Amino acid sequence: ATSASQIQLVTISGQVTYDGLAVNMADVGFACEYEGETLQFWARTNGSGFYSLEVISGCPGGIGFSAGGNGLPGLIGNQGYTYSAGVPDFTPPSNNTVINFAVPALVPVNVRVVDSSSNPMSGIRVRQAELDPEYYPSTSIDFGNGITGTARWRSFSSGMCTTSSSGECEVYAPANSSTQVYAEKNLGGLNITTETVTATTGALTGFL
Repeated sequence: ATSASQIQLVTISGQVTYDGLAVNMADVGFACEYEGETLQFWARTNGSGFYSLEVISGCPGGIGFSAGGNGLPGLIGNQGYTYSAGVPDFTPPSNNTVINFAVPALVPVNVRVVDSSSNPMSGIRVRQAELDPEYYPSTSIDFGNGITGTARWRSFSSGMCTTSSSGECEVYAPANSSTQVYAEKNLGGLNITTETVTATTGALTGFL
């Protein structure tokens, strides 16, 4: 076993921001495998979005953050969501390191549902993936210092809408992310159509 004197602790610190604004009360965590055991380290961002973690150098694992509830600026009152980002394969170096988790703003994805004759369909429920994290709206992020990871968004409210008479409605996803959108109708039996769309800055129309 490694003695305590051989363990080198280093500091991982940085800021969590959403669309350039500080994220308060975000949970930042690092977990790694050390001598057959899983060790976990975590910290919570302050009012300026800053965090600091003391971890074991050379311990391979993953680091990331998660924010929900009222934690994201501009989304006060939007309950039932989680915005997270992380680096699944991260080994702390021998020196202190800065990782700034800067995640993009949410943008509207305009979805239009039509029938086989291209006529708009109203009253159709449109939703994003709810259960499998693999299909949550996600985008690749550069966190600096040569470190890249993935940002994911999950919502129980803004991730769902019902089409109007024009066959359109809006869901939200991180800018420049990919998201799977489901259109559901019940005409004597459930019929689900799935399409992957990309959210860009501004609205994008996905035809299902």
